[in-house]
Amino acid sequence: MEATKLELTKQIMKVEDASLLEKVKALLSTENEFWDNLTEQQQKEIQLGIKQLDSGQGIPFDEFLKKHE
Repeated sequence: MEATKLELTKQIMKVEDASLLEKVKALLSTENEFWDNLTEQQQKEIQLGIKQLDSGQGIPFDEFLKKHE
């Protein structure tokens, strides 16, 4: 998870578009509101997905898209 945070920080530091930065800021500030609106089951499924990704069980997004075209 720390590597993801670092990568996001690097990407954000490269952004020059003020409106994009405002959108990212708004997204991050509403994270708790979003989470609180999910059911307990949805929260558990998201947490499971994060654990699976952190343990290397995920696939690259491009591969996912190819499977669902």
